[in-house]
Amino acid sequence: MTTTAPPRALSLDLALSDRLRAGVVRGRVHSTFARVVNLEADDGTLVSLSARTVDDGPWAIRADVAGWAPERWTPGRRVEIGRDVVRLETDPHPALVVTDAGIWAPRIAPLPDDPAGLVPGMDVLAAIAERASTPADAFSAAVAARLRDGVGAIVRGELAGDAQTLGSGIRALLGLGPGLTPSGDDVLAGLALVATRPGSRVAVYLPALERALERRGATTTLVSRAMLRAALAGRARHSVMRLLLRLSAPADGAALHDAARAVAAIGHTSGIDLITGILAGLRLETELRGTA
Repeated sequence: MTTTAPPRALSLDLALSDRLRAGVVRGRVHSTFARVVNLEADDGTLVSLSARTVDDGPWAIRADVAGWAPERWTPGRRVEIGRDVVRLETDPHPALVVTDAGIWAPRIAPLPDDPAGLVPGMDVLAAIAERASTPADAFSAAVAARLRDGVGAIVRGELAGDAQTLGSGIRALLGLGPGLTPSGDDVLAGLALVATRPGSRVAVYLPALERALERRGATTTLVSRAMLRAALAGRARHSVMRLLLRLSAPADGAALHDAARAVAAIGHTSGIDLITGILAGLRLETELRGTA
């Protein structure tokens, strides 16, 4: 009797690799999609198994597979994630071999010290956001209006050093919209990714977002909470990190446009919502520098 060899991991997030060196992570299958399996560790950490065509990302393992079999990766099934293999309960064979996977650790560059250096990136992102700004229906229009109001409150609060106003904007956006990563959370993550860049002038937003997650995290999804916590640490999927790198050194206009378009293509609206948040963060940076 022959046994099909298990797939092998292509790459492994550095932070996850460090965690696995301390021992096996046990948990369960949280959700399964065609190209991504989300695993919820017993301590609440979310680990993703991605197909080869999906970006590397925080707490993710990218595997040499086209997709995942839902009948095998059923939600609730127990799983063990080790530095060498991933195993599913009751299965004697490894589900994924992790040994020798490459390590993913994206480069992080500071924001330009000269505020004029932010302008090319802002122009590119604004053009993309403008093209996607027409709501598809009344619900989308209502979400878009609340996004604008929430971002406005965050910007006013940050500029005034008013944590209460800023916090009200965060609460208005947290969990706003449908999906695994609601639009409001994607915008909040985009803002956080700008605020965590070296050289950022933002001071009030990040601790306010941390408090909101601690107190009101249950109002959004587990996947979204994982995304927001990664953003608070300055981390996101590879295509988003590449865009942030291009925004920090926008001289190569073609590369900047390509990176922005790649992010815009993420999900149904997630990429555009991330761009909206990043753009809001860049505009806020120019105001904090006194150039707006």
